[in-house]
Amino acid sequence: MNNKKLLLFGSIGSGKSSLASNLKYLIPVFELDDINRKLIMPGNEGYKRLYQNLGKEFFTSEQIDKKKLKEALFNNSILKNEIESILHPLIINNIKAIVNDLDSYLLVTPLTKNLIKNFHFDYKIKMTCDLNEQIKRVQSRDNIDKKLINKIIQSQEKDYSFIKPDFEIDSRLSIEEQKKELISRL
Repeated sequence: MNNKKLLLFGSIGSGKSSLASNLKYLIPVFELDDINRKLIMPGNEGYKRLYQNLGKEFFTSEQIDKKKLKEALFNNSILKNEIESILHPLIINNIKAIVNDLDSYLLVTPLTKNLIKNFHFDYKIKMTCDLNEQIKRVQSRDNIDKKLINKIIQSQEKDYSFIKPDFEIDSRLSIEEQKKELISRL
């Protein structure tokens, strides 16, 4: 995987993070969800900008109410666009600073549109998953209802219409089979 810039994308609960955590010894891995989590921690730039633009509605005792924000985000396209216009440039700038001098890396994300505009990838890999399995994973991990999960998946899949993956990996395969599939395609 030397001298390869890879994008691993897929909707919520598709298995991206599971595969990525098993590739860390082969290539530097950066998860956009982790970068976003850091940006929205109290005192950080994303937190400050969200608070300035959204007010107190999504904040409880110095924390962002992530569940409330996620529910509102996928039920209100205007709010979704506003939040994305705040956080996406911050995420892109953070990624640029991290990968600027790297010859090889794997970016892991549920979002693709802005990445494709700002980065060149040698391979774009999409994680796929059985929808029922995906919903079970997200329900057990995030404790959100099926209706919201479906909205999130639909929204993310719509974003993927802008990108053609070089290949797909099915997360129903074992992690070892997923790794072999990925390595054999590079």
